[in-house]
Amino acid sequence: TDMYVGTLTADEIAFAGGKNSSNTNYYIMNTYAQNNYLNWWALSPYNWEGVTSSDIAFYVDNGAGLGSVNVLYNAAVARSAVSLKSSTETVSSGDGTKSNPYVIN
Repeated sequence: TDMYVGTLTADEIAFAGGKNSSNTNYYIMNTYAQNNYLNWWALSPYNWEGVTSSDIAFYVDNGAGLGSVNVLYNAAVARSAVSLKSSTETVSSGDGTKSNPYVIN
């Protein structure tokens, strides 16, 4: 089977529970990102003029809030997302780390 990995859009993050106010309980936020102060990019541009000081993109800050920030002056990480089929039932093992990845049935 072909598998695709992508980056979430701002709409998908907002739909999942990420809003302008901090919400640390929604399903795509985790304690690793919060504890390590990781900001991560969304796929959505906010304002784009072609790699200038005016270029702004959406991101999720380490407090789990969806915001926008200048892309030239902000350090954020890329975070991948995988969409699962609706027939997916359980995570049978793993904790999601590199050494012990999730096994999904």
